[in-house]
Amino acid sequence: MKYFQNISNLWGNVLTALGNTVYISLIAIVLGTILGIAMGVVLTYCKKRWQWLFRIYVDIMRGLPVLVTICLLYTSPSPRDAHESR
Repeated sequence: MKYFQNISNLWGNVLTALGNTVYISLIAIVLGTILGIAMGVVLTYCKKRWQWLFRIYVDIMRGLPVLVTICLLYTSPSPRDAHESR
């Protein structure tokens, strides 16, 4: 009987994780869209001195494979880590 109680707890955890995944994905989509539109406007209409900064970022992100980018973001320190080390 204890086995089935563990299974029901597991489904609760799975649904919580699914909700968190959807929430984070929606935030990433919204922020990515805003950032992409802003960078597109800067690359199209702004002066050359601002364009080079965004052009470097775009070229680096296009050149990196997605898995490398994910690994770099995963292993990079977070602001919370910097705050806890004080």
